[in-house]
Amino acid sequence: MDNKMTYQELVDKIAEKTGRPKNLVDKLIHEMIRTTTEGLQQDQHITVRGLGRYRLKWTKARQGRNPQTGDPIEIAAHNRILFKPNVSLREFINREYAHLKPELLEEQKEQPAEALKQLIRRQNLLCKKSNLLQKSQRQRMNQKSRR
Repeated sequence: MDNKMTYQELVDKIAEKTGRPKNLVDKLIHEMIRTTTEGLQQDQHITVRGLGRYRLKWTKARQGRNPQTGDPIEIAAHNRILFKPNVSLREFINREYAHLKPELLEEQKEQPAEALKQLIRRQNLLCKKSNLLQKSQRQRMNQKSRR
């Protein structure tokens, strides 16, 4: 199966697997979407047993950038739909990785305070490098504008 599936491909696949008419499957899917939408509008969440939980999360307005022009833009406040799969669905999806266990890396085995200090040092170095880079870019721009 491809990574993406159109609505019609979904209807066709369900109709084929269940032996039901496509128009019945289409009505069922539309009704499921409508019911889910209504539940989210009324209660801010909906749980489908065996599948998972949908919920709305309010996202505040924020500043962003137009990726094509780089101009700052205002991204309006809006609701996002979050989905958390049911435990059995999550386990089914990750079944081939179930035997893997988390393993501490050497850096993580150090004392937490020392690891935090190292992280801060690395961040400071990155900031200094970034500042130096920006300064040299500004100098180059100034030199070009003088010419």
